Formats: sequence, structure tokens, C-alpha cells
Amino acid sequence: MTALRRTDADHHTPKVESEFYSEITLRNRHFIPMPLQLELKEIKVLLAGCGTIGGACTVPFARAGVQNFWICEPDIYELNNLNRQPASCADLGHNKGRIQAERILSVNPYAKIKVEEKGIHDSTVYDAVEWADFIIDGVDITTRSGIEAKILLHEIACERSKPVVSGLDLGFCQLGFPWAYHKNLKTPLNGAALKARKAQNPLKSFFLMMPLNTMPLHSMEMLLDGLEGKSVSQLGLAGDLMSAAGITSLIRFLSTGELVGWNINLGKQAMGINPWIKASLNGLKHKRKIKKLLAQMP
Repeated sequence: MTALRRTDADHHTPKVESEFYSEITLRNRHFIPMPLQLELKEIKVLLAGCGTIGGACTVPFARAGVQNFWICEPDIYELNNLNRQPASCADLGHNKGRIQAERILSVNPYAKIKVEEKGIHDSTVYDAVEWADFIIDGVDITTRSGIEAKILLHEIACERSKPVVSGLDLGFCQLGFPWAYHKNLKTPLNGAALKARKAQNPLKSFFLMMPLNTMPLHSMEMLLDGLEGKSVSQLGLAGDLMSAAGITSLIRFLSTGELVGWNINLGKQAMGINPWIKASLNGLKHKRKIKKLLAQMP
């Protein structure tokens, strides 16, 4: 794990941290009251995964005033990430978490960031969760190792009573699943962890944690392809929606203590009404196939 802090800010950056913070958050003032702004400055945010979900939160959180980050991400940027993740060709081959830490520091050189290139791992998760006040779960769900990491994250967060929001991008839709371990939720993944760990197919594990009925209909063909071992698609706009939904969820949490999820679906706006109806009807057919396939899977 590496702790990063920018030291080469140019002469335009105020030398006093308090002056810098006051200026960078000045235009927030009508919507984020000063007491809440100071809470944003102090809160410790764990980004578990820094791809489409976690990567969408880094700079927007920093612009809102978050200064304390712990980023757990084992993967490097690949060319096929660039349609949806905040990276460039110059970032290819580099660890996603480290690149995003540099992005944060380019906006706020006073941010305090830890980067764990092992990702969520049994040697890292305990310290990261213990440190955190708010956790964004963007752990990959397409591989067995990703599922194991996600389950482990939730088990430790539940044990330590830490709030978790899981983000999910599906086509034109961005979903957020709140897990209120800091309040009334006392079993990891609402009791689904054990069954999810036993399932052999990663996507079956995923559907046990995040039920099929919560998924948008226009994504059903893609989900069916995934269950059948084919490649799946992702769009960048869902990650962009995550940046907005994630920071507003954090603001709500600090304001009221409530942990809220979201379901933002721009499919109808993107497609138009007739293609949208057709996609939804096709989605119902694919959904029935998915249910049948899941029932047959070990």
C-alpha cells in the first residue's frame, strides 16, 4: 500500500490548506451548508474497486470537498476500459487506483490518499474497512475472485458496522444498493453471502446478492449473454451517473444518517418511446430465460 500526497502544486495553489479548501468549495455554499462541508472534508471514504464505479467517484468526490480516500484496486487500465472509465491512452498499463489518486491530487493537492494495489484482499480489507466512515463497493462481479472479494468486503463491513453502497452500471442504467450495516442490517448482504459463495457461476452469485427483479429490462439480453459465457457490454454514461448518485448519497448520509440507493434509468430518453417498449418486451422474454438458466445452475 502506498500513501500519496502531491508536493508539486504550482504557485497558483494557496500555501495554506484552510485557504485552499475555502476557495475550492466556495461555490458549494448555497447547497452544502458550512457544517456539512466541514464533515465532507473530514469523512474517510473507502473506494473498494476503482473501475467504472469507484473511478467515477474519485474526482467528483474531491470537487465536492472530500479529502480522505483509501483506494483498493488491483487492475491496470486496458484499452477496452476507455469507453466508460475516466482514463486516457497515457494511462494504459498503469494501476487504476494510482492513476485516480493522481487525478484527485491534481484537483486538491492537500488530499490524503492511500492506494492498495492488492485490491480487496484478506491481507488488506480489515485495516481499510476499520479506517473508513463510508464505503463505495465497486468490486468486480464478473469473476470468481471478484465475487469472493465483494463478499469479504461486506462480511467485514457488517462486522465493523460500516455503511456500504454498492454501485452497478447496466446499459443506460445506474443502480445503487444500500447496505445499512451501521444501523439495522446485521447480516452480510442481507443473508445472501453464504449462498453467493457456494454458487459456482459468478453471475449466479451476483443475482443472489442483487436480485434479478431489480435489473432494468433493457439489460436482460446482456445479462443472459454473460450467463452463457459470452462477452457483455458497458456504457460510459452509467459511470457518469454514478459520480452524481454517489456524492448525493454521501451528502444525504452526512445530513441525516440515512443510507439511500438509487435507480437512474435513461433508456427511454436514449432510445425513444417505441424502441424502449420493444427493448422492454424483449427484456421480459430474456428475463424468463435467465430465471430458467439460474434454476439449473449449481
